[in-house]
Amino acid sequence: MQVASLRGEGGEELQMVIFKLGDETFGVDVHQVREIIKMKEYTRIPNAPPYIRGVINLRGQITVIIDLQKIFNMRSGSVESSDSRIIIVDAKDANVGIMVDAVLGVTRIQRKNVEPPPLLSKSKNLEFIKGIAKHGENLVIIIDLEQLLSHIKNTEASTVEIGGEATSVENPGP
Repeated sequence: MQVASLRGEGGEELQMVIFKLGDETFGVDVHQVREIIKMKEYTRIPNAPPYIRGVINLRGQITVIIDLQKIFNMRSGSVESSDSRIIIVDAKDANVGIMVDAVLGVTRIQRKNVEPPPLLSKSKNLEFIKGIAKHGENLVIIIDLEQLLSHIKNTEASTVEIGGEATSVENPGP
């Protein structure tokens, strides 16, 4: 399981960027974060999936903005405020930012404090969660960014929006 690898890789601690989505606290590995920017105006893309908020121009690079609240089926999606940020992440072949309600900072979490996500959860997106960490009195949901971005890329490559409904299409081979 992913938690076993979290507990076994590298030193005793994970270094995480901690952020808020709604009332929940999430974290991503600091090594997967390129930068954190203030929320900026974005351009919506017609017929894009609901979790794609739009795109921004970041120093000449078109960057796709992902709304994690839509992916995790949290309320109606992120609400933009003066605390909102975009976390620009290392995606191998794309420029991607994730929209968050607030960045709380960078912190170290003991690997031994990471537990697997509850098996009782019926969330279809549980595979995007590496584990849940105890950090002081708080719980931090650790996101598996690689899995999430890979899923989005594969879904986008195999789905075409037609008249507002997703229709699967075969990916032509090389």
